[in-house]
Amino acid sequence: ASSQPPGPSSSQVAVSSPSPSPSSPVPSASPLPRAVLETRLAATLDRVRVKLAIPGVSATIIFPDGSSWTGVSGLADIGGEVPVSPNTPFAVASMSKTFTAAEILSLVDEGRLRLSDSAARLVPPGLPIKLDPRITIAMLLDHTSGLADYFLNPKIDPALQRAPTRIWSAADALRFVGKRLSPPGATFHYANTNYLLLGLIAENVSGRPLADEIRRRFLDPLGLATTWYQAVEDDRATPAHGYRLPGTKLTVKPIDLADGTGVTPFRSVVTAAGGAGSIAATSGD
Repeated sequence: ASSQPPGPSSSQVAVSSPSPSPSSPVPSASPLPRAVLETRLAATLDRVRVKLAIPGVSATIIFPDGSSWTGVSGLADIGGEVPVSPNTPFAVASMSKTFTAAEILSLVDEGRLRLSDSAARLVPPGLPIKLDPRITIAMLLDHTSGLADYFLNPKIDPALQRAPTRIWSAADALRFVGKRLSPPGATFHYANTNYLLLGLIAENVSGRPLADEIRRRFLDPLGLATTWYQAVEDDRATPAHGYRLPGTKLTVKPIDLADGTGVTPFRSVVTAAGGAGSIAATSGD
């Protein structure tokens, strides 16, 4: 038995017909009949959600033949008893970095930027951080800049939660960057700081907001209809609420972080993330 709030099982699924890519070989038939496979996937999703005490989840698998399966389990909004559906978007957090990196590499392809360029020369002026001129675009991309992660500063979380509906600027967030962790290029340290800066550099070089560039280059051409840059673009659908779990036991009650703005988990943390983590999407997208 689960202590989680009651919710639908992942028997609610969406299945697409095959649309194989010409470059993707179609494998031999699955050893399991498709219906059996989907039943097992749904049961696995339910079991894992309960085991990890996740309020709600959506998962999409795209098979080698181009067909897909989407399963859902649990609730998108516990208080409102709203079940997760195949069309429920979630905040995808650091998966957003994929889009920021793709934007930077597109600018490199166009000759407007080089991976060896000094980041200090490309960030907008007036930021409350002094970058070592040896830090390159490549080092920001692969987290070898040596910069500390501002989200790991213990002082930032109380500041974010004190006014969850506030819109943070990049300057607000960068004030929480601590001392460097290593010389540029010396070692790997994952840091949201790198991708917040990359987003600013992309805007500075392109002359356009990062959200606009991501939509123009990727979201619209790829038909990602339920993916958007939160707190900048309008919601494409009602996203699942974000929750804080104050412990690891199944009996803990998830704390709803919704601030009433529709930005999930809440607006201050999403705007502080910028190019490091502002996108929401369905699992299918």
